[in-house]
Amino acid sequence: MTLPLPEPTSKDSYVTPIVNKIAWLTILVISIALVVLNIVGITHFDTMEIIAFISGLISVWLAVLNSHWNWPIGIVNCIAFFILFWQARLFANAALQVLFIIISIWGWYEWLMGGKNKTALPITRMNRPQIVRMTLLFPILSIIIGTLLVKANGSATIWDAATTSASIIAIYIMGKRQIENWIIWVSVDTVYLFLFISQDLTLTAFLYIIFLIMSTNGFIAWKRERTIYNLRVTQSQI
Repeated sequence: MTLPLPEPTSKDSYVTPIVNKIAWLTILVISIALVVLNIVGITHFDTMEIIAFISGLISVWLAVLNSHWNWPIGIVNCIAFFILFWQARLFANAALQVLFIIISIWGWYEWLMGGKNKTALPITRMNRPQIVRMTLLFPILSIIIGTLLVKANGSATIWDAATTSASIIAIYIMGKRQIENWIIWVSVDTVYLFLFISQDLTLTAFLYIIFLIMSTNGFIAWKRERTIYNLRVTQSQI
């Protein structure tokens, strides 16, 4: 007897309840401490950088948890980063935020309705043709964006173009709910870390250290959750 395929769920996630509670508590403590330190004058971070920091933490952790709510929070994050990057003359990364907002709307829909019969989209892996296409797309995007940056007299042109191109590919793959997006994010976050240090964006650099840790955990969590989902599919078809 064949039963309907089970819808994807994060109930069997690799992230245990205690780890999830610790993560949310850590995010809360860091966010409150950051705001208070800025109010009393101990730190002097830009308001947009603080908003980007807090919304970024929340968005990425929700993505690790495989929650579709990462997309709307991510849009808030994109708006804050757009302003921040524009002020730092990182034009490609500023423009990237606009594209991220568009992809986030699409990704939110895909996660909720992109599966069979407009059900939730399950976690999958990229096939070989997809990997080849994305690999070929990366240098093409980098050249195009790099050329535009030179004309715009942006800062950190080469690295800005490379990270922008990789980020476009990564968020597209995330929108397809494919595990490989985390591998790209780990690479991108590493480069971004040094890029933001060079631009004196200290708080954002610290944020990307956390992103690097979360992205690594995201890969492990999604891989584990996909295995559990496939097991449930097999059981439903017995």
